[in-house]
Amino acid sequence: MSKANANANANANANANANANAGVSLGGLFGGTRFNSHKIGKEVINADNPAGNPIVPNKYPPYNAGWDAEHKAWVYVGQFVKKHPDWFDSLETAAKTLLTSTGWPVRAPNTTQTISLSTSQQDVITKAALELIDASGEREDRFAEIIHQHDGEGAINYWLGMLHIDPALHPKTYLLIRVARKLGEMTVMRLKDHFNAPRPAQLCPGIIPMLDTPGTAAYPAGHALQAYLISYVLKMALPKVPQSEKPSGWWSDPADKSKGKATHSGLFALSQRVAFNRVIAGLHFEIDNEAGFVLAGKITDMLTSMLADEPFKSLVADAV
Repeated sequence: MSKANANANANANANANANANAGVSLGGLFGGTRFNSHKIGKEVINADNPAGNPIVPNKYPPYNAGWDAEHKAWVYVGQFVKKHPDWFDSLETAAKTLLTSTGWPVRAPNTTQTISLSTSQQDVITKAALELIDASGEREDRFAEIIHQHDGEGAINYWLGMLHIDPALHPKTYLLIRVARKLGEMTVMRLKDHFNAPRPAQLCPGIIPMLDTPGTAAYPAGHALQAYLISYVLKMALPKVPQSEKPSGWWSDPADKSKGKATHSGLFALSQRVAFNRVIAGLHFEIDNEAGFVLAGKITDMLTSMLADEPFKSLVADAV
């Protein structure tokens, strides 16, 4: 056999093995012949189908093989938008009020204009930057945790672990978490685009993020909004979760922040930690997180009005 023929045979065998192995890895009725099932399919159909009879049953079943929760969540997001068509105006007002009440600048909607800061605004942002730099001292202790929570999938695992939620055993509860995450993502991205706020490192060269800065605006913080929204909907569906009372506010005394944050326990302590990890990482100011907390509460109020309507009513009722 020539060297060329030997190489050709080797390549043919390698391709055949690859196809067979790929079929086996996918499993199914035909296993390794999954990709070459034309003849087998014809034989099966011909054997079970006398001439002239339809090859499909006389009933048309619904698709019930099981939706992926990440995709199914869009159904509930659609219900939310239909129930609350003015959701953006409500949330935008709350987010803008928080900025103005704390002395932060407010950019005109959907613009890239540069804002001239007043002395008081410079002071507010300088104080926030110094707090952020101080927080960076905790990076070493929380390094692995921050990296793990950087993407949405990693963050969700903390709620699954806290409540021992198995997506296979608790599909409705898992879907509820996905709905909160998807709804939070939709609302926060719309608001980020609206306010178009710079990330901390854009304002202060002394802030060096421990992770690449995401390609989205800072305000409000997405991790904070989604983290609190997940905890709120879980509390809604599982009211007996211990030590998880709804927080009274972001600060114990809004007029005197030196007294510290309000108590956030259980589920909400986890939300607060996930949010603050983004400050430690140098990706958000504290105001971004506070906005996420406030807006998550307002979205939860909107979701509460949906408890009488399907399909959200059944989803919450079936969560265990």
